[in-house]
Amino acid sequence: MELIASPGARFLDDFVLAAGHAMNADMVLISRIVSADDPVQAYALYDRSERATHYEYPLQKTPCEQVFRNHAPYLVTEELQSRFPADRDLATFDLHSYVGMPLFRGSQCIGLIAAMWATPIERPERFLYAFQVGESKLVWGMNQLEGLRTETDSLNQQLDAQRAFVEIAESRFGLGTFVYDRFKHTLTLNDNAAKLLGLPPAQVRIDEAQFAATVSELDRSAVSSELERHNQDQSENIVHFQTVLGQRLSLQIASQSGCSDRIFGCLWLA
Repeated sequence: MELIASPGARFLDDFVLAAGHAMNADMVLISRIVSADDPVQAYALYDRSERATHYEYPLQKTPCEQVFRNHAPYLVTEELQSRFPADRDLATFDLHSYVGMPLFRGSQCIGLIAAMWATPIERPERFLYAFQVGESKLVWGMNQLEGLRTETDSLNQQLDAQRAFVEIAESRFGLGTFVYDRFKHTLTLNDNAAKLLGLPPAQVRIDEAQFAATVSELDRSAVSSELERHNQDQSENIVHFQTVLGQRLSLQIASQSGCSDRIFGCLWLA
């Protein structure tokens, strides 16, 4: 189970997969536990049967509850289901033996790692030892995953706020927006952008030639140059142009340094 070089975002998944194979286990999971009353979320899961890909379960009246409440390993070599008749998942996955170990962040138990088998096992301490060897790395992996989730949640909140502002600008001020695919050479327009360019509202995707045809001949070179310039230069300029229908518009392309294949832009009445 050589996983030292595994990246933080993947470490837990790689560990349960390696542990499942090395221990010939039917299920291995790493669970985050907030309290005994809250549902337990599996941060990583190996299921030999491949029936479970996302797993959340109640902690009460399960072998995992013994690990969490006692802050100590819990080992059952056989007849696991008879000890926990209320744990329906044990019957569903036909699991009969269990090795679980708590995971600590400082003095706080933040979760556990557990392996389960469909058959009785011998010498469960050898499996426990493997978990103990990797304990610090497992906690590190959980910290990495939680940090990544926090960062993702923050980015999603920022994105939601930006979308809300764009929706307000679109609905109240007639702002047109588009996405330019640099590799497919197509533009995807919102209804306002199509209207500003004199296109039917239903025509939401056009190619570069169709876009150029909406721009007056005198301004086509400047608009095309702005799209091309932005492929190399991330600075934000505003280009004014006239459509073939005589409408004066302004175009601005937003800087998207983290997006290599798409360029975002907006149009409005000049």
